[in-house]
Amino acid sequence: MTPPDGQLYFPHALLVEPGANRLLAVSTNFDQRYNAGRIHAFDVPALIGLIPADRSQVHFVEDFGAAHLGSLRIDQFAGDIVLTEAITGFTGTGAVRRVLVPSRGRNYLTMLDYKPGDAMPLSCGTAPEPPARFDCPEIRSVSTGNQDPFSVTAFTTTAQVPLAVVAHLRSQVDSSSVYRQSITTVNLKGFAERVESGEPDALPNPVNVQNYLLGGATGVQFLPAGYLGLTPGDAEGTVVLLGARRTTNLTMSAFRMRESDGAYSLDDTADNFVNLGTTAAALATRGMVFDADRARFYVSLRFQETADSYNSGIAVIDPTGDELRLVSVIEVGEELGKPSLRVDAAGNHLLYVPDIRRDTVWIVDVSTDEPTLVHKVNGVGTRSFDGQLVQVPLLASPTQVAFASDGQGNAYAFVTNFSHSTLAVLDITDPDPRHHEVVARLGRDINPEGEKEGP
Repeated sequence: MTPPDGQLYFPHALLVEPGANRLLAVSTNFDQRYNAGRIHAFDVPALIGLIPADRSQVHFVEDFGAAHLGSLRIDQFAGDIVLTEAITGFTGTGAVRRVLVPSRGRNYLTMLDYKPGDAMPLSCGTAPEPPARFDCPEIRSVSTGNQDPFSVTAFTTTAQVPLAVVAHLRSQVDSSSVYRQSITTVNLKGFAERVESGEPDALPNPVNVQNYLLGGATGVQFLPAGYLGLTPGDAEGTVVLLGARRTTNLTMSAFRMRESDGAYSLDDTADNFVNLGTTAAALATRGMVFDADRARFYVSLRFQETADSYNSGIAVIDPTGDELRLVSVIEVGEELGKPSLRVDAAGNHLLYVPDIRRDTVWIVDVSTDEPTLVHKVNGVGTRSFDGQLVQVPLLASPTQVAFASDGQGNAYAFVTNFSHSTLAVLDITDPDPRHHEVVARLGRDINPEGEKEGP
C-alpha cells in the first residue's frame, strides 16, 4: 500500500523558502501502515488563499486542492529536512539546490533536486519500475552507516565544499561498553557526482562515519542521542554543535570541521562542551536553533526536576568563547520540540516552540539573555460536526514551525500537527505576539486508508 497523496500523514518536519513561496513537509508513516513516507511540496500563496478573510473564527479547510503541488514517496520514518545551497554535479551542466532527508527505515540519507520555478519543485530522477516502494532510484540514497539517522544540517566549508552532517538517535557501543554518539559526514559534491554519473561504484564513497564520546562523559552510558546545530564558518572551519538527546550526563559539545587529503570529518580533540545535566538539571534535549544576530543557541530541554508544573524549558548557550557557556534557562512547557526563531519588524527575537504534550505553541522572547514567556497559543477550537458544535484540536502534537508572508504585510506560521495529520496556520501579523493565534487548520485527520476520520 502507498501513503495517500495530496494529504499529510503523521507529518513531522517542514520548511519554507520565502523567496520561492514553497513549503516542503514530510509524512513519516509513523504507524507503519505503509512501506514508505512522502515528501510534499505546497504553494505558499495558494495555502494562504485557502483561508477566508474573516479572522474572527478558525477556518477548517479539508482539501489542499491546487496548493498541493505534488509529492514523492521516500523511505519511511523521516527525520529533519534541510535545503542546501546550489550544488553542481558530475556533468557540470548547472548548479541545482538539493533537499536532504534522513530516514530511520533503512538508515538512509536521500537527496532530491529542488527547482522552485517548476510546477512540481521536487524531483529525483526516473522512478523505479513497480512494485518499487519509492519514487526515487536507489542511487539517490546513501547509507548513513549507523541506526536511526534523524537530525541533519548542511553548509559549505571555508574551502567551498558543500557538506552535510547527520546525527543518529541511536548511539553505538564500543568494546568497553561505553555508548558513543554516531555522526556521519557526507560530501554533497561527491554525492551529487555519484547521482549524476549513474555509476556509484566508480567514484569515491562520499560518506564518513564517526563515533564520538561527548565531552566530559567518560564511562557514562548514553541513551539515544542526536541533535545538531551549526555556527557560521571561520578560518578554522565550521563549528558543529551536538546535543545528546537523552543521557544520564547530558552534554552539548562543539566540533570543528577538518579536511585531510580531500576527506572531511569532525575534530573531537577540543575539550569544548557544557554539561546541561549538572548546570541546568536537564536530562534531554529536543532541538536547537542558532541566532546569528545574537550569536546564541537556543536549546529545548527536558528537566530532571522542576520547581513548578513545567517539565521543559529553553537554554541559552553562548558558543563564542573557548568553552560553551550556559547563559540562562527558562522553564516552559511539558515536552518541547525544535524551536523556530523569528525576528519581527520591531527587531524582537521570538522563539515559537511546539509542545507535543500540551498541544500548543509557546512564544518566548529571547531578545536579551533573560528569556521571557510572551504567549501560549490556544490549541483547541470549536466547529460544527454532524450537526453539533464540538471541541476540536487546532494543534495536535505539533512538531515543527516555519514562517511565511504574503507580500502584503501579513505574516504566518505553519505548524505540522503530527497526531492529526494536518497543518495549522497562525496569523502572526500583529506586532503584539500575545495576539498570535491559529486562524486555520488545513487538511484532514485521516485513517490508514486515507479516509476522513473525526472532526
